[in-house]
Amino acid sequence: MNLSVICKDSLIIVIYSPINYYLPHHGVLKSQYNSTKLRVVFDGSAPTTSGRSLDDILLSGRVQEDVFNIMLRFRKHKIVLTEDIKQMFRQILINPTQRN
Repeated sequence: MNLSVICKDSLIIVIYSPINYYLPHHGVLKSQYNSTKLRVVFDGSAPTTSGRSLDDILLSGRVQEDVFNIMLRFRKHKIVLTEDIKQMFRQILINPTQRN
């Protein structure tokens, strides 16, 4: 059961919700890598007992537009910049006061 806590006027009310979901996961071992030999892979497409998966329940929009529309926008400008943002999350600078 999911546990939600609602604080209202210094009164704490605990509400139990019968909706829950277990996200299946497994480890993938790649011995050829020195830094990360074992990584966790989550499977959001695995169906639950109701037959629906987490991917089915969550709203998922389009990741990117059609290539045709993107290419048309390239024609509007004299200079166009592109980037490959693979693993960009590792390049985020965190303020030193907020690091542990």
